[in-house]
Amino acid sequence: MLWTAVRTVACDWETLHFGCIGDDTIEIISANYGRRDTLTCPDQYATNVECIHSDTFEFLYDKFVVFVSLL
Repeated sequence: MLWTAVRTVACDWETLHFGCIGDDTIEIISANYGRRDTLTCPDQYATNVECIHSDTFEFLYDKFVVFVSLL
């Protein structure tokens, strides 16, 4: 089976839409609501890079019908 990894980012006030074709599946490997660096979604007022919501992965699991792997 061939896997294609895609990294997607949605910044403040953006909506992320994703889907698949046919019998393909989506596997979410990790998710983060917060900030891990100052380069992704730059904001002059967002200087704290330790801003991580610990329940993001579980939120996605509960809200969407996807195959989720805790790798």
